[in-house]
Amino acid sequence: MRPIRTLLRFWITLSAGFSFVVGWALLAHAPKPIQPTSTISTRIETLPTLAPLPPLDLAGTSHSAGLQLHASAPQQQSRGFLSSPPIFQTGGS
Repeated sequence: MRPIRTLLRFWITLSAGFSFVVGWALLAHAPKPIQPTSTISTRIETLPTLAPLPPLDLAGTSHSAGLQLHASAPQQQSRGFLSSPPIFQTGGS
């Protein structure tokens, strides 16, 4: 049993090392990504831009009447499995 286990470990190590080297070689010789050309960059420059957003007036109440500046506490919903007491809680000291 011992020689079979040693042979199996040797085979797994050898095949893993071989797979690593072959994968490294394939990635090293893979085609490189295509670099953007000047025609693509000119098309990007000609795209229309969006109008800037108006600034927020947080101090005044005219524009921010519907905006709440404070965060409200989350409301806890009672669900059957959340409202039950914990299973591992003991009642004594």
